[in-house]
This record gives sequence, C-alpha cells and structure tokens, in this order.
Amino acid sequence: MIILFLGGLGALGYVVWDFVAHDDITKPSVLVIMLVAWGLFYLLYQVFGGEAPKNLLGQDLPTGNGDEDRIVRRRSYLLDAFISAVLMTALSVMAALFITPDAAFLIPGPLQGPALIAVSAAVEFGVVLAIFYGVDRWMGESASRSYERKMAALEA
Repeated sequence: MIILFLGGLGALGYVVWDFVAHDDITKPSVLVIMLVAWGLFYLLYQVFGGEAPKNLLGQDLPTGNGDEDRIVRRRSYLLDAFISAVLMTALSVMAALFITPDAAFLIPGPLQGPALIAVSAAVEFGVVLAIFYGVDRWMGESASRSYERKMAALEA
C-alpha cells in the first residue's frame, strides 16, 4: 500500500512541476495515474484496514448485520452519493458555463446551448449518483465485514 501512496505522491509532484514549468499540464495521463494510485490506496485501506465504515462527515456507521444497521448504512451511502453527485454536477456545469462556454454550441443536434447543458447535467447527475452509491456501498459493506471479523478475532 505504501508503494501506491508514494506513486500517487510522485505523480502529484510531476503534475505540479509540469504545471509550473509549462503553465499547462502537458501529460494528462499522469493525472489519471495519480488518481488511480490514490484510489487503489484508499480502496485497499478501507477493505483491509479493519476500520469501521464512516460517512462523508467522518462519523462511524453501525457495523451489525441487523436490518436497522443495514438501513442506516444504506441511507448514509445514498446521502454521501447525493452530496458528491451534486458537487460533481455543479462543478461540471460551472466548467461548461465559464471555462468552455462555446463547447455547448459546437455539438450538432437538436439541443444547443443552455438546453444541452441542462440535459447533460441531469444525465451526469444520475450516472454519478448511481456510480458513487454503488462504490460507497461496496466499500462500506466491505469495511463493515472486515471490522466485524477483526473484532471477532480480538474477542476470541
């Protein structure tokens, strides 16, 4: 896991140096490498770290197998995914309006300008919500099972 973290740190250093030297990021693939390395590090830490699952605010979630505990965890995963999807969609809309405002008029089709941005934002929100919920639920349930196994091993 330390290799993944150091690889992500090295990629971040390269991105910062590239931006300072050229006023632009000339190799976007380094950003992907950095995000993948840190994503894998976080994923492995959550699955094998033996720490109780947490919500977006850092509060511990219940780890039991009962229906009430599962409902609480699933609501938390949905809330986390909703907040993340709103933030990602808002950033995307701001980029479409302020950074690349002409791009909405370059795509041929029946939708142009603000209508295209609105439809794109709605589709993006739905897709991001589904993906984030799935990933949050998978990681949270894995962390919950891992935590329960670790606690059972300590009690035995």
